[in-house]
Amino acid sequence: QQGEKNENNNNNNSKRMELSTPSGLRNLGATCYLNSQLQCLAQNLGFVHGLFSWRKPYNHNHNHNGNNNNAHVDDRMSTVLSSMQSILANMRYGPNRVICTNEFASALHLENDEMQDPNEFARLLFDRMLESFRRSEEEEEEELTNNTSGSSLRTSSFGLGGLLPSVFGGEFTYVTKCDECRNSTKRNEEFMELSIPIVDCKVEESSSSSPSPSSGKKKQPGSRTRQANKKSTISSDDINVQLCVNSYLHPEILDGDNQYECSRCQKKCNATRRMLFAKLPPVLNIQLARYVFDRETFSKRKLTTKVRLPKLLEIPNNATLEGHMQTKYVLCAVQNHLGSSAHGGHYIADVMDWTTGVWYEFNDEDVTILKGGPTSSFDPDVETEEDGMEHHRNVSGSEDAYNLFYVEEGYLSMQCEKELRPFHCRKSEVNTWSSSSSTAPSDCKDILTFVEDQRKERYRLELEIKTKNMREDARISARRDKIIQNVFLGTSTPANPTEGNSIWVDSNFLRRFFSCQDGMADIFQSASNSSAFIDARSFLCLCEQSKGLHPRVARKGKLLQPDVYRAVELIMQEEHAMFLWDQGSDSLLRSPPLPLTDHMFIEGSNLICKDCGLSYQKEARQKYDLFKTLLSVHDDLIAGKNDLDPLAVLDSSSVYAISRTWATSFKKYVEKKVNELQSLPPKKCDANNNMSCGGIDILDLSEVMVTEDGEASEQNDDQGSTNLTKTSDSFKGEDPTSKITCHHGCCPMMNSGKSVRLIPENVWQNIAKIFTTAIAHDFVSPREDRIGNCEQCYREKEKERLFPQEVTKWKSKITQTPGALSELFKRGKQTNQFFPSEIELVLQHNAVISFHALHHTDVQRWRDSFTAIEKSLKS
Repeated sequence: QQGEKNENNNNNNSKRMELSTPSGLRNLGATCYLNSQLQCLAQNLGFVHGLFSWRKPYNHNHNHNGNNNNAHVDDRMSTVLSSMQSILANMRYGPNRVICTNEFASALHLENDEMQDPNEFARLLFDRMLESFRRSEEEEEEELTNNTSGSSLRTSSFGLGGLLPSVFGGEFTYVTKCDECRNSTKRNEEFMELSIPIVDCKVEESSSSSPSPSSGKKKQPGSRTRQANKKSTISSDDINVQLCVNSYLHPEILDGDNQYECSRCQKKCNATRRMLFAKLPPVLNIQLARYVFDRETFSKRKLTTKVRLPKLLEIPNNATLEGHMQTKYVLCAVQNHLGSSAHGGHYIADVMDWTTGVWYEFNDEDVTILKGGPTSSFDPDVETEEDGMEHHRNVSGSEDAYNLFYVEEGYLSMQCEKELRPFHCRKSEVNTWSSSSSTAPSDCKDILTFVEDQRKERYRLELEIKTKNMREDARISARRDKIIQNVFLGTSTPANPTEGNSIWVDSNFLRRFFSCQDGMADIFQSASNSSAFIDARSFLCLCEQSKGLHPRVARKGKLLQPDVYRAVELIMQEEHAMFLWDQGSDSLLRSPPLPLTDHMFIEGSNLICKDCGLSYQKEARQKYDLFKTLLSVHDDLIAGKNDLDPLAVLDSSSVYAISRTWATSFKKYVEKKVNELQSLPPKKCDANNNMSCGGIDILDLSEVMVTEDGEASEQNDDQGSTNLTKTSDSFKGEDPTSKITCHHGCCPMMNSGKSVRLIPENVWQNIAKIFTTAIAHDFVSPREDRIGNCEQCYREKEKERLFPQEVTKWKSKITQTPGALSELFKRGKQTNQFFPSEIELVLQHNAVISFHALHHTDVQRWRDSFTAIEKSLKS
């Protein structure tokens, strides 16, 4: 589990100690209220021990006597209780640092993005749990009565109906005494939590009011006036939970409109009402009434009054009017609401581990240790001043404390004693929560046993990983010592069979070997499986002709002297033997040591493939020349340089046209490649130029680099260079003249200054070296009637320009000249018939006459075309 780290600096040396912390809970959206409530319940030992004894009824689906509604409710509550058991068990004894509550929230049908009040949620949950426990008891008793076979079918949930009242349940006694006849009446009321109003420091103590305890029953309206021996204004620094409880228990004066109806006097009389504890719960749940109704805004608001939290709370436990005895309660959990709004905010919990007394702050997944407990808590056992008021000026109150859990001292000691017993004893106790014997089905595994198995499995895995890491660290430490002794200090090694020539070794392997940060388990495992070579990868580095290394691959390795290579091989063989010993492979230890590589590349023998070397040299020179040409063209196309004016050109034979947008994209492309080259890792410099050796080879110029056959080049990743050919976003597959070239191969926009840029012949020659397929457009002087040099495009545009005039002439001709088209056009204007009536008569009576039949839609299109032409001519 995640540990809280405490650092103590002593003589500038930091010593770190990790302490185990409880598990956090994942926030599903707005479920902080659920997480904080579960964190408080997880440390409540009486509650969790009782809940762990619950078992899902074995014959649960057969005990409802046909009541489908109860069956559905019980099925749902069984899922809720099972999920709650699993969460609390994992929180207390599980191995996980963070636990997800998704299953529990889904079983309760909670909206993950909707926040609720934690007290209202807990009250509703406890009511449903109590109903489910009692219903299960009734069904089990009925089944036990009807069971004539004598075998017990009861589950261990029998007797859990009293779990919640035994932990949180208490009882009030209201004693009302008539001032005239002195007769007293009593009324008892049970409660599960107390809603205590916060004392207002602006109001005198004699006029403070208080509602009744929260028990789910509404009280009769009416104000209460508390009796006090003296009137005094309360300081804001003195407001604490003890003061709020004392004010809550003050006698209430019933007078005026709130007089008491005395049964003996048979009239309304003044009276005094006292609230006394007839029964105190082991766990006292106190809710500070921070949410009040604002009568001015007619909405709920939060009181931000600061309240200090005493670590020890004294509560009177005698229902008689004389000689109250005080029961001491220890503060064990605090739920805090962060935020000033009553309709939002965030809930966290400060909870004490009952067995260790260590306080933790639970903020969903984050768990931190609170030294000394909550910041607003204090120890009330201090000296008091003459006025009898306790003063703790060094402790500031909390304006976020909302729900408090106080545990009775004796109950706390008893539960801690049970918790500190051996784990197997605790598991047996949760199954005997009630005195009645009960057995669960054999297939119903105890939740604590299940969590214990999980913890043991986690411990086994972590121990296995830790042992593996320790052995790996030992191998790495031994390798480091041998490297220093045999490699760096030059200890003599056996003779090398390569006769003094250096041996090539892959740089990745050397980096892992000399860094001593890697156990190289993958290499040793592969060697154990193959039983051939330790690092069997050299053969894969061969070129396609299998004659040696490609120069790009060779650049990824290092040449080691024979003695150094032999020292590395011996170290790896010894470490491989240690690896086999750690793995328990004793049989392999008796085999001869494995060589380091499967194929040795020796300088001067088989290091570089000659064919690959010549090809690489040619390609590298080609790329270098190409890059120089790119830089030259870039410099020639900078703004204000070599941008000729068409009117100032004297010799048109030495001027060429290119696309102006292409020139802009090309310059951005070259600048990008220059930046990439400058950002590459530095290499050793070549003596012939300042270009970093290998840097130009790594640079990707596949967008502009072509082979001898005119196709775009491909560079092989396996040989250590750039990616396959890709179309650059800068060029988008265009050459310098593609945008200004028509389909006839000419430039119809030669003299358009916005689209065309004129360059001299020397610049075009450099561009043509890069883009060999680009069409050269010689400059043509501008003419009055055209801007380009394509006669065919000019004629086509002229036809388009003169087409409306030709159509007008044709229309005038066919409408004025007598004939079939003229008559058809005239009839089309007069009638909407699809066929002229004369044609229909001819088809019926005289089929010998020769004529052409047209579809009526074609005739209609012909008419519509005339109408559209007429409109276009008018416009």
